[in-house]
Amino acid sequence: MNHTEKEHRKGLYLVLLSSSCYGFMPVFTQLAFRSGMPTLTVVFSRYGLAAVLYLLHLKNRKIGLKISKNQFVFLMVLGFLGAASTYGMNESYRYLPSGIATVMTMTYIVIIVLCEILLGRERAAPFRLACLALAFSGILLILLTPGETGGVSARGIFLGLLGAVFYAFQVMAVNTGIIRDLDPEVIFLYESIPLLGCCVLIAFSAGGQLLPADLPQFGHVLLLAVVNSFIAMLSFYKAVRLIGASNASLFGTAEPLVSCIAGAVIMGDALSFGNFSGGVMIVGSILILELIDKKNETHRSRKDSESNNE
Repeated sequence: MNHTEKEHRKGLYLVLLSSSCYGFMPVFTQLAFRSGMPTLTVVFSRYGLAAVLYLLHLKNRKIGLKISKNQFVFLMVLGFLGAASTYGMNESYRYLPSGIATVMTMTYIVIIVLCEILLGRERAAPFRLACLALAFSGILLILLTPGETGGVSARGIFLGLLGAVFYAFQVMAVNTGIIRDLDPEVIFLYESIPLLGCCVLIAFSAGGQLLPADLPQFGHVLLLAVVNSFIAMLSFYKAVRLIGASNASLFGTAEPLVSCIAGAVIMGDALSFGNFSGGVMIVGSILILELIDKKNETHRSRKDSESNNE
């Protein structure tokens, strides 16, 4: 096995590790809720602990935190988008089975495609429109089909989609280029400032709880911080460097499968055939979009290479 093959295999292992970690996030969050923690406590403690881990990681790598004024302002805007996204996603975990919650989160890819078409950045090609129709049909199927233990919560679907919308805006903003050269750890730290600030403001104004009340609760948020905010993100970014963004995103679609299995085994989640079919329709539309984008990217690279050779 040559060096390139080893790097590619390492990248695949890393992206599967990242997907697995993210796939457990709904279950870990639901366990934290079951211990009596409100959303405010879970979010503040998780991201506060993760920020400490990233500071230590950056210090170990001897990477500074200095950024330009424009980058700071931009990251603050992204941080507020991230705060709205985090709230929506975490609240949706209260009302939805793990697999469905993860599928709702992944619709951010479909939302980005829709926004790009509406803004004129992408062509409204038939296959794109078909994928959008398939995804939204899957959402409707999940919403309208009762599960084995009752109907799927409309509120949970709304909160999950709300989180996905804000996350889509966040991803689109990141791709503008002003922060493209910054390390992901640095981006995470600065984006955490508005999120943690909002938590403190809510706690002081409404009397909310910021920190875990006992050791078991601390264990839950520590698990979320280490597995979901630290290992998952670093693994994904390292995978992107090794196998490229398109390949990493493609294999990242394994996340809902992990969530479904974890939810069934740990939380006792049960899905009806309609719920499962709707999830398959959404993930299928995302997979098709990722495959087509990967094909287009390969085609463009080949054309650029041929042009340079000429």
